[in-house]
Amino acid sequence: MAFDFKPSRRTEEAIRHLNRVKPVDGWSADLYVSSEGTKKVSLRRRNAALSDDGFEDIVLDSNGSGCVVGITTYISAAGGGTSKKQYGRGVTLVERDGTVCRTQRDVRVTLPQEEKPSAEDVLNASRERMRNDRERARAAVAARDQGHSATASVNGNTSGLTDEQNMQLLTAAMYAVAAAFALKILSELLSLWLVFLPLAFLYAIQTCPSNESFDAKKELKRVMRGEKLPENHPEKPKDWLSKSIARVTASIGTELATSLGYEVCLNNIYGAFIVATVRVPSTELDFYWIGAFGKWHYLMQRPMPADKRD
Repeated sequence: MAFDFKPSRRTEEAIRHLNRVKPVDGWSADLYVSSEGTKKVSLRRRNAALSDDGFEDIVLDSNGSGCVVGITTYISAAGGGTSKKQYGRGVTLVERDGTVCRTQRDVRVTLPQEEKPSAEDVLNASRERMRNDRERARAAVAARDQGHSATASVNGNTSGLTDEQNMQLLTAAMYAVAAAFALKILSELLSLWLVFLPLAFLYAIQTCPSNESFDAKKELKRVMRGEKLPENHPEKPKDWLSKSIARVTASIGTELATSLGYEVCLNNIYGAFIVATVRVPSTELDFYWIGAFGKWHYLMQRPMPADKRD
């Protein structure tokens, strides 16, 4: 079965109405053949269908609600003559003001019989088709000229490099210069490090603290009162009162924790620094310090090994 895939005059009138009310919304009608083999039309806004199902026709209910309606069924009225009307039943798609219906409503509309197009309408349609043909012809000529220009540009650059290739070569050269500069800086730093490392090792030997300078209880108190915490740590005391309370709490806690005994282990590493480990069995924690450059620096605390716990 052959169909005339051209919108009806009612659909064209509805599209013209929508373009007058909302000229920037991109209204259009899409005609297709359904799976049942019937001709259907759907209303689209910005190339998006307003309904999942197609309709028999899209009409403007100018004598009723003023909405744009998708007709689902036709109902012929009784009687005859030129004044015979045709009724349709469908759902509202667009409101009177051009906004899309959030809730589609079932309505019944009165439709006059479509009249044959007048000579003026036929002439206007012919002019519109001719104008569209001219625009398509201009677009085709412009595309052809653009293709010729691109071909000439490629032919003109066969003896040399394109701008993009020149930019790639320039970028590669810049990367090569930057890499050479970075290697030079690294070599200078390595030379300085080879000179600085023996001096730093000798200085560490000279300033390494003695084993007797490590006071386990004193260092534990500093850790427990939050002295070794970073400045932005939420548990670090900030004002005088919180520092005083933390100092008293740390003293009492340290005495209670060490009253049941604790172990201190000192490991001297090449005479340059000392690793101190304090094991407090009552808390099941191991505390670590490193003695270097005349001071004892707290490192961390870790749970005691499971085989060392009571």
